[in-house]
Amino acid sequence: MTLEDKINAAVFPDFKATTPEYKAYQEQVLSNCAKFAQSLQEKGYDLVSGGTENHLVLVNLKNKGIDGSRVEKVLELVHIAANKNTVPGDVSAMVPGGIRMGTPALTSRGFVEEDFAKVAELFDTAVKLALKIKAETKGGSKLKDFLATIQTDSSIQSEIKSSSMRWRSMQSSSQPLGLKRRQ
Repeated sequence: MTLEDKINAAVFPDFKATTPEYKAYQEQVLSNCAKFAQSLQEKGYDLVSGGTENHLVLVNLKNKGIDGSRVEKVLELVHIAANKNTVPGDVSAMVPGGIRMGTPALTSRGFVEEDFAKVAELFDTAVKLALKIKAETKGGSKLKDFLATIQTDSSIQSEIKSSSMRWRSMQSSSQPLGLKRRQ
C-alpha cells in the first residue's frame, strides 16, 4: 500500500466512489433532483437558472410574495431541512429571496422520484402556510413578529403539526437506500 493509499484510507475509510452501488446512488440523487425541480416548476415556482443539473434546487420565492427566511422557519418547524439563500436581485442577505434544498439525504433514506413529487407538495404547503402567517402577523414586519404569530396562534400551530405529521409519515414509509424500491 502506497503512502497515498494509506492517507486516503485514513481520511476516507468508507469511500466507495468507484463502486457500482455508489454510482447508482449518484444517478438516483440526480434523477430525484430533476423530478423535484420539475414538480416545483409545475406548481409555479421559479428556479434560479431555470432548473437543475446537480443535486440542488434554488427556489426564487419573490413571485410568491414571501422571503426565504420565513419559509425556512416554517420548513424547520415541520422538520424539513432547507436553507434560506440569496437569489439574483436581492438587496440584503438578511432577507434572502430564496430557499436552497438538496436531494442526497433523502435519497440515502430510499426516496425515489415519486417521493420527491410529494416533497414538492409539502414544500408548497409550507410556502402557503408561511404566506398565511405573514398575512396574520400584526405589530411589525420583522422575522421576530412572524415567529411571535406562530407561537401565539393555535390554528397555525395546528397546521404546522399536521404538516409535520405528514412529513414524518412519509419518511417512515421509506427504506434505507439499496435502491430496492425502484426495481
